[in-house]
Amino acid sequence: MTDLPDIQLTIPEVAEAAGTSAPKIRRWIAMRNKRVHASESFVVLGREGDKLSVGRGDDALLSPLTVLQVAIAARLADRGVSVFGALKAGMEFAHVGETTGGFVGEPQKEGRAPGQTFAAGETWLLVADDDCAVANVGGVEGDHNFKSLSDAIMSFQNRLPSEWCPLGYQNEAVVTMLMDGLPELICQRIDKVMRDIRPKNTRLSAAE
Repeated sequence: MTDLPDIQLTIPEVAEAAGTSAPKIRRWIAMRNKRVHASESFVVLGREGDKLSVGRGDDALLSPLTVLQVAIAARLADRGVSVFGALKAGMEFAHVGETTGGFVGEPQKEGRAPGQTFAAGETWLLVADDDCAVANVGGVEGDHNFKSLSDAIMSFQNRLPSEWCPLGYQNEAVVTMLMDGLPELICQRIDKVMRDIRPKNTRLSAAE
């Protein structure tokens, strides 16, 4: 995502920019730190730049990167991905990036910054259950690069953790989502929210 303002958005503003509902986002925030697997806990929302509510009358304020995460998660959830899987995949793209490695077991290499697509080729988000990866299809070089989306899916399936299934996830259904253009769209929606909605919030607009 390019040229993001250094701002925080209220939950209704996030919902408008991400294309989902405020009650849904509040439910997701309430789920943070809940266990995904017996040996793993996952903070589904609330990263650097986010301020979560600590009591009544205290607004949660979320960063533009979290807006992008929520937008991704909402789209994946609409396609049948579990809430945890959708939020985890959104976090992988928006907050984690691919600057220190690719799929499980691959060497570390430069890839893309959090919230941004790869510089060349297509950027695809791959999700299977609670596992996810960001793949570069048709790019120039690197461990993330694949000639086709089917090659990326096959590699993703072969690299999924197999501790829950001795045969791995070769037959696991993979949900794919093209990321190109989405960061820019969310950035435009944030700009619109700040222009059309924020001025009506007298408390926050006066504090800026």
